[in-house]
Formats: sequence, C-alpha cells, structure tokens
Amino acid sequence: MKLNLNPMGRSGRRDRKFAKLGTRTPCCFKCGETSPECLVPHHVTGKKRDPDFTEVICLNCHAKEHAQLSDEGIPMCRERTKEELMKMRLLAKAESEESSAVALRKWAKSMEDSNEKGCQ
Repeated sequence: MKLNLNPMGRSGRRDRKFAKLGTRTPCCFKCGETSPECLVPHHVTGKKRDPDFTEVICLNCHAKEHAQLSDEGIPMCRERTKEELMKMRLLAKAESEESSAVALRKWAKSMEDSNEKGCQ
C-alpha cells in the first residue's frame, strides 16, 4: 500500500470531506464523534425519498440507524405512490427522532451523574 505523503493532497481530501458534510466542524449528533474520517451525511428518510434531508453521523451510528430502520420494516427504497412515499418518509423520520431522543436522554443523564458527583 502506497502512503500519500503529499500534504496538499491530504488538505484537499479534508476540504472535500468538509464540503460533503456541510461544515468545517462536524460532529455526530448521536454519539459526539468529531473525526471527519468517521463521519458521513445520513439521509434521514432515505436518499431516494429525499436526497437533501441529511444529518451528520458517524459510521457506527449510521449502521445502527439502518439496522433499526430494517428492524422496523422500513425499506430504503423509493415507493411507487406518493402516499407510500410520504408514509415511509414519516416512519423513517419517526425512527430517527426516537433514536435522537435516546441519545439526548443519555447525555442529560451523564450530565446529571457528573453534577451529583461534584456536589458530594
């Protein structure tokens, strides 16, 4: 395997990654990962349903999101009718919101736990 020792190449690759993520300070909303190499734009309702509706998450959380959608019977393909499309968009977004709520509760709990330790 040949290593790319060209700093300009690395810089360009990093700039392209930031452009793809839509920010120079990306962070996984689910777990807090900040390494751009680990982050991807996640199509919340599926790329074929709405290619512009994305959020930045890490590769691990992305895999978990897709597993959860699959477990709930929400396929990642375009539906034939507008009604089916809207139904699947709403179900996919609902699953995403539930997953976000779990992450937010976990973060709040960790803050609560650290505040309790600091007050003792």
